[in-house]
Amino acid sequence: MNNYKAVFNLAQRVEAKIPAFRDILTRMPGVMVYNDPPLPYSDARTALDLLEARLSAAENGGALAKQELKDQTRIVDNIIKDYRTYVTLRSKGDRTLVLSSGFQASRDSSPVGALGQVVNLKSKLTGIPGEVKLRWSSMRGRQFYEVQVQGGTYNDWHPITTTRVNLLLTGLVSFQRYKVRVRASGAAGFGPFSDIIDFVVL
Repeated sequence: MNNYKAVFNLAQRVEAKIPAFRDILTRMPGVMVYNDPPLPYSDARTALDLLEARLSAAENGGALAKQELKDQTRIVDNIIKDYRTYVTLRSKGDRTLVLSSGFQASRDSSPVGALGQVVNLKSKLTGIPGEVKLRWSSMRGRQFYEVQVQGGTYNDWHPITTTRVNLLLTGLVSFQRYKVRVRASGAAGFGPFSDIIDFVVL
């Protein structure tokens, strides 16, 4: 499978962003697979028209006009992100379909296969009663981590999700022994759990 995704340079100047997105809004309605965008085409065009007006006002305007331009740019950027994700999903990685939308196409280099085991899970007491800081090694291709805690008031494994490689556990019961394990989730689902570590809370 080609596995291409839609891309758009959000960092480009507003003057270049407006015609680029306008071209997309002209081309997408003519492609059958893009018949239900996340925001109606008419609403997206209205937001883009307002951005163009804000750009003109900011050229000779004061601080308020510049702030309004910044706010509207943020709104349009979020619309573009939604459209970009929508095109990537609807095209199912087909480069021709991505290009037919007006977006650029880029091969997705992230792995789609199963994730490996989380490693280097460590705990560190913070010195504050009921608190422990956890840390582990980052894993490429993960979408989030699931940390599971057992002990104290948690008779069974209690799951906590995070996108970071560290987590501060609070509200634990002092002088109780806890066990922790971590696994990563990606496009293919969960990988295996890390080795279990245990510790006694202050």
